[in-house]
Amino acid sequence: MVGQIPIDEDPLTCPITLQTFRDPVIAGDGHVYERVAIFRWITELVQHLSPTSTQATFSNVNPTQTLPYASPISTQLGKQSIATPRHPRCILHLDGQFSLGRRANAITHDKYTLGLLLNIENLYRDILRLDNDNNKLSILNPTESESTNETSQISITTTNQSKQLFNSIINHYLNDKNYLFADMFGQFNKGQIILQRLYPYLKTINYLELLFIRFYSSLSYMIRRWSTSFHIEHNIMNIINLIQQQIYINKISYEQLLAKVYIYYNEQMKEKLIEFYSDALSSPFSDPILFTNSYSVTILIELLLILERQCYLSSTLQIIQQLQPQLQYQLTEYIRLFVIDICQALMSCSSPVYTLKKILKPFAQIKHQQFILLCKFLRMQISQNIYEALEPKLIYCCIKDQ
Repeated sequence: MVGQIPIDEDPLTCPITLQTFRDPVIAGDGHVYERVAIFRWITELVQHLSPTSTQATFSNVNPTQTLPYASPISTQLGKQSIATPRHPRCILHLDGQFSLGRRANAITHDKYTLGLLLNIENLYRDILRLDNDNNKLSILNPTESESTNETSQISITTTNQSKQLFNSIINHYLNDKNYLFADMFGQFNKGQIILQRLYPYLKTINYLELLFIRFYSSLSYMIRRWSTSFHIEHNIMNIINLIQQQIYINKISYEQLLAKVYIYYNEQMKEKLIEFYSDALSSPFSDPILFTNSYSVTILIELLLILERQCYLSSTLQIIQQLQPQLQYQLTEYIRLFVIDICQALMSCSSPVYTLKKILKPFAQIKHQQFILLCKFLRMQISQNIYEALEPKLIYCCIKDQ
């Protein structure tokens, strides 16, 4: 039954779990609780209260100050600050919109964002459990042979539990009906850290395609929503590049992937985008906002270069190619649509409304082989007039300033 929490006199023990603190937080009543336990208690409490009376106030505490014998644990919930004598409590409302808390620099969240933070914390906790599982190698290598002795049977049971945990993590990260992947990844650093921790599992279970679809269909949404703060950590950028390369190496159809990106965007993301940007386009790649962020520009240029390699025809058609150079590339429907939309977005990216940005690591000069191939690839898909207008912007995005 949800009600008042009995407070234990032991300062090192959580009054809910009755165990020694691992990640203590201080609640609005001034008492210290285990973070996961008090979150769960608050969530259950909300279900029993009226919408007008649900508010929770808490802040991180420094374990070495409040609990002198506890080990300091570095934790962070979303963008919440670490509490010190100079930091305020964070006031978290569990329903609707609201104004700032009692102190001007308090950090506040609406019901959706609080739920999002709780979901991220739960995902991260489950990933730590998965990483500590001795049977995680069976998830990474599911084709390994299994013996039939009693010890093996116990191992198989534990492995099945690990797989269920892994599937639960994937569903709550990529398929959650209540909390968008885009909101977790685009708004909070820990949402990106989850991707980093999941990648060793994703690359062996063929969830790469699902991640590709979610990420690319959400890119314009994330930049529109957090236009001044959206960024991707460098190690996450490397993982995204590895995912692109892995899909190419495994000969997964980019045509099918891009088709699913367009479908998911129009069925799921466009409606969310319209909530704060009424002029949302019908394509996930034609929005000029994509070229105002160095991270998205880098990702899209890298994808164009991969498609250039995939669409290039073999030398067996060399004679035909010499007669008709445009036949050097064979583009299917959605790959062609993607290329045209990207060109449209780049053409529309003009000041003063939009400020064009460079890729993170520009090419040293125009004669760089990859840049030459990129220009050739685009030039053969659009009209000469459009390409002539596009080329200066392409050079600005990709070539280092002299």
